[in-house]
Amino acid sequence: MAREYIFATVTLFVCLAIAGVSLCRLRLTDTNTRRGVRIKYSALGAGALMFGVSPWTGEFPGWTGMTFAIAVLVGLLTSWGRWRTRPPLETRTDHTPIGDK
Repeated sequence: MAREYIFATVTLFVCLAIAGVSLCRLRLTDTNTRRGVRIKYSALGAGALMFGVSPWTGEFPGWTGMTFAIAVLVGLLTSWGRWRTRPPLETRTDHTPIGDK
């Protein structure tokens, strides 16, 4: 039983971090950012919060859920540099340069 609580605690903190990153990226978007990008980060943040609080509904995460949550967080953190000040150019709905000039 103690192992389940450890998994639940780690998963909760990882999911809170995922939701925080998603919220920060949503804050950087504007009307020129593609709708799909905004929907993606909204759904990711909401899903992370629901998964993080799932032990309160009686569904404890195991190794697989905790590992997947950590993988998602690592994926978000690896693209941190591109999202630091503004959304990347490929997320824009206006003209995006295709090649280097």
